[in-house]
Amino acid sequence: MPVEVVAPDPTGPPPDYCCAVLVDAAGRFLLEKRPETKADAPGRLTCFGGLREPREDPAACIARELGEELGFVPPLPAAPGWALHVDGRLIAWFWAAPLDDVPIRLEAGVEAVRLPADELDHPDLSSWHAPVLAAVSRTGSGRTGTYPPRRGP
Repeated sequence: MPVEVVAPDPTGPPPDYCCAVLVDAAGRFLLEKRPETKADAPGRLTCFGGLREPREDPAACIARELGEELGFVPPLPAAPGWALHVDGRLIAWFWAAPLDDVPIRLEAGVEAVRLPADELDHPDLSSWHAPVLAAVSRTGSGRTGTYPPRRGP
């Protein structure tokens, strides 16, 4: 199944899912390790976010999902930065935002993992989310700077 990450088309139909790529000051991605009991992506590392309610605005969806899943909503850009397509079908829009040192209140059974940008080949990383994180790493749009952070001269 071909997976493609492209710029979102705000004039087209909205996606079923809305997700956030959260990047801390060290350039690590904050990901959810999904419980083994979940039907979708059990045991996998995914971005935080979720299913859009019927007629819900995508920006409202990502704010609601982050509030539910993390206990706070980081400052998000007005528009998503990336669209995930699988087999030619729009699946999700992704917003990128900096993650500052704020207390995170996770839902029961959810574990947070901070994954460095140079570990995007992690075996537990969702095959749908990995290409989005790679796109964010290439563009450096999650925080000011580049991903992975430059080392040395």
